[in-house]
Amino acid sequence: MGLPSIAAMLTSCVGQLGSGGSDSEETEVSKESLCVVDTPIRRLTRFEYNNTVRDLLGDTTSPANVLPPEEEVHGFDNQAAALTVSELLAEQYLKVAEGVSERATADLSVLLPSCDPVATGDDACSAEFIESFVTRAFRRPITTEERARLQSLFDLALADPDMGTFRDGAALVIQAVLQSPHFLYRPEFGGSTPVNADVVALDSWEIATKLSYMLWNTMPDDELFAAAEAGELATKEQIAAQAQRMLLDEKAGDAVRNFHRQWLRLVHLDTVSKDTIVYPSYNDGVRDLWKEEIERFIEHVVLTDDGSLRTLLTAPYSFANAELAGFYGASVVGEAPQTEDFEQVAMDPARHAGLLTQGALMGVHAEGNQSSPVFRGKFVREQLLCQTLPLPPADLVITPPDLDPTKTTREQSRRSGRTPIVPAVTA
Repeated sequence: MGLPSIAAMLTSCVGQLGSGGSDSEETEVSKESLCVVDTPIRRLTRFEYNNTVRDLLGDTTSPANVLPPEEEVHGFDNQAAALTVSELLAEQYLKVAEGVSERATADLSVLLPSCDPVATGDDACSAEFIESFVTRAFRRPITTEERARLQSLFDLALADPDMGTFRDGAALVIQAVLQSPHFLYRPEFGGSTPVNADVVALDSWEIATKLSYMLWNTMPDDELFAAAEAGELATKEQIAAQAQRMLLDEKAGDAVRNFHRQWLRLVHLDTVSKDTIVYPSYNDGVRDLWKEEIERFIEHVVLTDDGSLRTLLTAPYSFANAELAGFYGASVVGEAPQTEDFEQVAMDPARHAGLLTQGALMGVHAEGNQSSPVFRGKFVREQLLCQTLPLPPADLVITPPDLDPTKTTREQSRRSGRTPIVPAVTA
């Protein structure tokens, strides 16, 4: 597959959504031939908020970490319907915006690299700041009304006897913008001319935003903004070219890791603990090695190898350093790594195949002193097969077998000569 194929796959629908031409162009397209989807208004998750203020203002403090956690749906935190705003969250947005604005205005030369308020004047620099900052924050051109309202807010700070400096005005504008729905949400209204009935094509700015949050979990960069402004996101080919460029950026790796961390429930890895009597090779330091292994493996398969689900589930290789190779022992085929650096290693296909047999996944979906066909079977049904399991019968009697260190989990779980459907692999 490779990056070109992945880019084409990811942008096939986006390209159709954005191929409606200009607002004035009349296009007759059958609704059946279009990739028509509902576009709910999506709120930024904490992960996306942190990434966005990092790229918008250079704030690397992860300020959204103090916000209340998102409600998860099937393990994911970005379900639009679940991302509501409570009074507590609205209050926290205010506090976060105040902190971000204070840090952003600490050095005006960084915030305003091309305009000096002392030399040029407050009016000229404030207008330039509002135009540039708000366009990037809202991920679209600022409107005349928005420009006037934010300029009034800036001027209000200058006239306040308790404030009165350019820094105060800029800070107040930043606070207002970071609490605006146009920053916190990603609306998709499309162009004014329908392609077919009530179907409208996304405009170039919305395509840029959809691409950036799909592939990077953050706002568009300067090149993507420039393409949107020039109307160069109107065809599948133009969008695919941008996607291929973006997939080579390290931010794509961050997005890949974030998605798979949620899909595979690896967010629980940090709290995993094992009984060292049952698993003498385990220590808490192994968890970090497991995490490094599975994240390197996933990123390699998605961005370097063929990007297929088949390879994720069946690849006869993994990534390890000397310590992790020693943990896996005979499962590593050939010469094992000799240093702390991770490298690709061949794995015995009779013992290991893809991510389902890696320590991180098996460790998360197991008990502390034994593996768990139930946990792992539930994971496979829900996260891999997308099936919602019904509740067990109310009169179900569950009597787990007593632990027998001389038997495998498969042997202990066997009932009437039948073996659990999900293979039990000790972790």
